Amino acid sequence: AGAGRLARWAGAGRLARWADAWRRWRDARIADPDFQAWAARSPLTRPVVRRQSAALYDLVAGFVYSQVLYAVVELDLCQRLAGGAKTTDALAAELGWPVDGVQRLCQAAAALDLLARRGDGRYGLGPLGPVLIGAPGVAEMVRHHNLLYRDLADPTALLSGRVKETALSRFWAYVAEDEGAAAPAGTAAAYSRLMAASQTMVAAETLATGALRGVRHL
Repeated sequence: AGAGRLARWAGAGRLARWADAWRRWRDARIADPDFQAWAARSPLTRPVVRRQSAALYDLVAGFVYSQVLYAVVELDLCQRLAGGAKTTDALAAELGWPVDGVQRLCQAAAALDLLARRGDGRYGLGPLGPVLIGAPGVAEMVRHHNLLYRDLADPTALLSGRVKETALSRFWAYVAEDEGAAAPAGTAAAYSRLMAASQTMVAAETLATGALRGVRHL
């Protein structure tokens, strides 16, 4: 029995080494600029290259996406357009912004499917706009994530432990060791809004996962 286990262990070790060697060869090939150029031209690999290129671009542009979303949420842009499309001039008048700034924000939001440009130049809700309106908890989470974005301004400092106090830790004041420490009034109000909005989604998901037939009280 012992010899059999040893043989299986040795066999598994060889397979693991072969797998590691194959992965090293594969990674080296993919990292080769000449191979990348060939793969982009080849009809067989071109779809894969395009998907990976788009995914990598999304990683590069992710911070921009999140900041555009944050601006849309902070300005209640989707709610402003819920009643119908508007021109950038009309939105600029509502916001007290220059028209070119509104134009840039609307174009960016349209690229993310939050808004959509109409044929006459007006902007209305895009595919994701009504979804955002119907899920107020998401908007509150976006506002809350602004704290995380501040903490991640220098991610290496944060993850290495050089940053001792974060914006998130100050927001979640009740987690502190000093349980008597009270959060500022503004922070408490923001926390309450976040919990009130997000717990509705949590409750709905929780109730949807369980069979309530025959249950009379919760």
